[in-house]
Formats: sequence, structure tokens, C-alpha cells
Amino acid sequence: MAVRAVPVHRSVTPASLADLQQRLRRSGEELDVRLQLLVDEPDTGLLTRVLPRLRERMAAITANSSALRQTALQFGEELDASRRARLEQDLHDEIAGLESGVREVRALGPTGEHRAPSDDPAPGTGPNDEPRA
Repeated sequence: MAVRAVPVHRSVTPASLADLQQRLRRSGEELDVRLQLLVDEPDTGLLTRVLPRLRERMAAITANSSALRQTALQFGEELDASRRARLEQDLHDEIAGLESGVREVRALGPTGEHRAPSDDPAPGTGPNDEPRA
């Protein structure tokens, strides 16, 4: 039996998926009870009339259960991708902010005043540097 992919709608939430799972479980349990009642049924005419409908119901529950699992997995993957994208953007923003802060600190002179990058002394030529041999 082929199971078609069920598109994830914006209204689908983990809670609604869990609710659907519970409803399917109850339907399966009801079907089990009906089948248990028929286990010792001596009337073959009744079995001939009832079993095809119960088989159809079982196939529908199985297909819906498979579609629900597939939808839940798809929902989880899309949610994870969305969270990863937000996290990556947050990290990018934080890194950009840190880099900007580092540039600002480097632009401050020894007295804390802002200076142009061209004011940087060459290595080893600053007032606190020891002369080179």
C-alpha cells in the first residue's frame, strides 16, 4: 500500500499531532475490541458481512497512522531547520557585533581617546617598547 506525503500546514503543532495520535490509537483499540468479539463467532454469515468492513477500517487506520508518523517527522525536520537557521543568524549577528567591538577597542588610543588607524606605531617603535638591537 502506498502512503502519500501529507503536507504540513501552519496550524499543525506537536500538540495537535499528539492529539491525532491518541485519536488513532483509540480507533485502533475500538477495532481490536470488535475483532476480539468476533474471534469465537459461530455465524459465518455474520463474519462474511462484517469482516470486509473491518478490514477496510484497519487499512484506513494503518494508512492514517503511517501518514501521521510521516507528517510528524516532516514537521520535526522543518522545525529543526527553522531553529538551525535562526541559531546560525543569531551567531552571525553576535560575531559581527563582537568584531565591531574589537575594531572599536583597537581604534582607542592608550588614553582611551579615539584615534585613526594610521596613528598605529610600527611594532617596536612605541614609547614603551625597548629598542631593538
